[in-house]
Amino acid sequence: MTNALNIDDYDLGQAREVVAAFGSERYGYVVTPNVDHVIRYHEDHQFGALYRYATVVLLDSRFLARLLSIVKRQKFRVCLGSDLTGEVLRSVIKSDDITVLVGGTAAQAQELRTQFSLKSLVHVDPPMSFIADPDAVEACLLEIEGASPFRFCFLAIGSPQQEVIAYKLQQRGIARGLALCGGFD
Repeated sequence: MTNALNIDDYDLGQAREVVAAFGSERYGYVVTPNVDHVIRYHEDHQFGALYRYATVVLLDSRFLARLLSIVKRQKFRVCLGSDLTGEVLRSVIKSDDITVLVGGTAAQAQELRTQFSLKSLVHVDPPMSFIADPDAVEACLLEIEGASPFRFCFLAIGSPQQEVIAYKLQQRGIARGLALCGGFD
């Protein structure tokens, strides 16, 4: 078994098209590795599995892209997770699309509703350090699954929590739609 991280070589425009076309008939998730994530990928087998099962893996580091071009003589385009999130919010999501935000505050969720006219935004607000509490993780998963099928689920709870939740949703097989483990600016 190879330990190489398979990166989808998309720039922002290409990633936007892939994400926009995904739909809500199936479930998938997008991860956006930066240098820290790549180190964890190679050092932590469990974290590595979260990335190996991702539907789309986008390079979220200009430094890492440059390093790969020098060391491996491979060129990868960069697609920052926060840029993709912004692009999806501005030009992909429609007002009536069911959208889930996991993390952030109620005020931030309301700001997203207002700024992007999101009539069907569901906000899931797990408690701090919830990932260590199986009951809290289950409650979070149930809330997300209850909003399914969704167009997008933005997992804004930090790494590796967001990747763990994305993977667990995939394993349970209930949710439909695309989860993005990216960032917000």
